[in-house]
Amino acid sequence: MSIHTGGVSILHMGDLGHELDVNLRAQCKDHSVALVPIGGDVTINGQEAAVVVDSINADISIPMHYKNPAAPNSPLAHLHESGFLDNKMVSYLETDCLDLPDDRLPPRGTVLIPHLASVTNPRHQWEQAGDKSPRDS
Repeated sequence: MSIHTGGVSILHMGDLGHELDVNLRAQCKDHSVALVPIGGDVTINGQEAAVVVDSINADISIPMHYKNPAAPNSPLAHLHESGFLDNKMVSYLETDCLDLPDDRLPPRGTVLIPHLASVTNPRHQWEQAGDKSPRDS
């Protein structure tokens, strides 16, 4: 899916499970931001994702669909073990929000890693507040 807003073009590659053919690569070229799956299993793996990102010439790539603290038992590859970050310029964000004005994009080829929002157990939050979980009512 391709989104164009405020001078920034965003390519969301969903659950891409194959390398791009010539026609698809042409459609995906030259986006400001590419959201690319890297975890393997049912999607492309990190090394395949690196090839895809390089072939479409995206300014910025943001990896997705990888093992993280929210899903520790996931069969997906961990970000740092996937091979996606090898030989890439990486910037770790302090937030899970991203502001990308088209006149201040990071250098071409940068990989941005958003800070994952903290994972909390809603039931635990209710119990800490001294209330019963809505499921207990």
